[in-house]
Amino acid sequence: MKIFLIIVVIILMIIFALLLYAGSFLANAVMDRDNNWYNKMGHSLANPDLFDVAEDDPYTVIENAQNKIANDFWDKNLTEQVTITSFDGLKLVGNVFKINPGSNKWLLGVHGYRSTGRRDMQVIMEHLARSGEYNILIPDHRSHGESEGKLITFGHNEKKDILQWTNELLKKEPNAEIVLYGGSMGASTVMLTTELDLPTNVKGIVADCGYTSAYMEFELLIKNALKIPSFPLLSFMNFFVRTKGNFDLKSVDVRPGLNKNELPFLVIHGTGDKFVDVSMAKLNFDANKGAKDMLIVKDAPHLSSYIYDEDDYFKTVNGFLDNLVWKKG
Repeated sequence: MKIFLIIVVIILMIIFALLLYAGSFLANAVMDRDNNWYNKMGHSLANPDLFDVAEDDPYTVIENAQNKIANDFWDKNLTEQVTITSFDGLKLVGNVFKINPGSNKWLLGVHGYRSTGRRDMQVIMEHLARSGEYNILIPDHRSHGESEGKLITFGHNEKKDILQWTNELLKKEPNAEIVLYGGSMGASTVMLTTELDLPTNVKGIVADCGYTSAYMEFELLIKNALKIPSFPLLSFMNFFVRTKGNFDLKSVDVRPGLNKNELPFLVIHGTGDKFVDVSMAKLNFDANKGAKDMLIVKDAPHLSSYIYDEDDYFKTVNGFLDNLVWKKG
């Protein structure tokens, strides 16, 4: 009996040590800007649709054509690159497109996880800029692109940066009316800003395939990408997130802010999204207090709804901006 207990204790100690190692590894892999695990392996596990598509796939052809137009737009219309200093001393970089200097309507485009403003937002913003009504600000998140920073916090600190970008824009454009437009982690970030004291100049929020909470997102990713139960590994990972980043994954939840949000709110998601499950779109939509609309695009993978149904995507977004935000009708 004594030997049996010793063996059990040793096994439990080994399991505990393995969970500690795995939790620490994952926390570093997903938070640390310089950790290459996500680019080498994690991204293909979490979002396989991006890696299993042939070059002659019709949606790849559409995407390439969209990007060619958007690249030209970016290069020809970038007015200036601006910087701000974050609340914790980081230099953050943003890109301004003054399409119509006489307009007070601004779109603030917010990109996703381990991406850049240009990569995620240029197609969407180029298309919306065709109306000639909007000026555009597209920042790079902390720890992304040209902005400084070491840690990614899934919206916890990023939401404060977006509020600061909004306030900095208003210093230069006091009469600006601003729509916060986010994709993926950027969508969750703009939803999280509803927890904060947003200026009245913010007139609406668009969230394209954002997760409801960071904890829920990692529950799904561990289960779907790593093919193992999320418990107890996620609890160990969250311990190291708290230690490393001074926040809890469970606290990164868009619902408390949306519960009191009265700004017009548009949710977009694709049914083929393997990175952020489409079920979160309904959770986000139902949580919002005020006027809202939702577009679900059949079969669209993560942040690809504008590729899979370009016409309906931009018809919906323009309709939302015209009818719910600026109420032209």
